[in-house]
Formats: sequence, C-alpha cells, structure tokens
Amino acid sequence: MTRIRRFRAACVAVLLLLCMLCSIAFVAVESNHHCSGDSCTVCHQISVCQKLIDQLAGASLPAALSIATAWVCSFVVVRPGWVLCARSPVDFKVKLSN
Repeated sequence: MTRIRRFRAACVAVLLLLCMLCSIAFVAVESNHHCSGDSCTVCHQISVCQKLIDQLAGASLPAALSIATAWVCSFVVVRPGWVLCARSPVDFKVKLSN
C-alpha cells in the first residue's frame, strides 16, 4: 500500500509540474498574439494560465517551508547532541582522575 501511495504522490507532483511548465510556455509563446478584441480566446487562456501559475506558486512556498521545518526539527529532536550541545569528555569516555 505504501508503494502505491508514493507512486500516486509522485505522479501528482509530476503532473502539477508539467501543468505549470506548459502554462509558462503558453504565456511566453502567446504573449505577442494579435488580439481580436474583448472576446479574445487567447487572452482568456493567458489569464487562466497566469491564475494557475499564481495558485501553484502560492501553494509551493508553504509546502517547502513545512518540509524544511520538519527536516530541521527532526535533527534537533532526534539528534540533540549534534545540533545543540558540544561534546564533553564524558562523551569521549575520558578518565578524569587527578
């Protein structure tokens, strides 16, 4: 079950990336089209593509921040000696006798 969920998540991520890249390419190619007026279908499609790009870009920033926060917190919680504390002679098993 876990492999299927990972595969589905990867497919959704690839499809979202593909939609975003195709929208960017469409806006770049059709930005200098010959507009036919108020009911121009190309202008309508460009606005739809721009809205899609804005929505996907707005959703990617919080997702990236939450992943980065979870990654940093996992290091702080799981391995606190690596991040917060310096190693002491006791950690190295140094005999402290005078």
